[in-house]
Amino acid sequence: MASPKEQLGQILAFLSENSKGINELKTSMSEMRTLHSEILQWKPDVDHRIHELEHVVLDLREKVEHALEALLPQVQLKESIDA
Repeated sequence: MASPKEQLGQILAFLSENSKGINELKTSMSEMRTLHSEILQWKPDVDHRIHELEHVVLDLREKVEHALEALLPQVQLKESIDA
């Protein structure tokens, strides 16, 4: 069994390691808070751009569908004439 002096040394070493871990955790949490603040700043702009992109894609889809509707009857008519 370790002497009281050795036990005290082990306890102090353990506390020192815990203190280092706590300081690393505090640093990490501080960095996360900074990143969270940055995300909150640009998130509304990104959300707005995504919303705009959704509308552009839907508009493009509608235009493609209209173009195909206009072209397909002409292709089918030509095929029936050639037959």
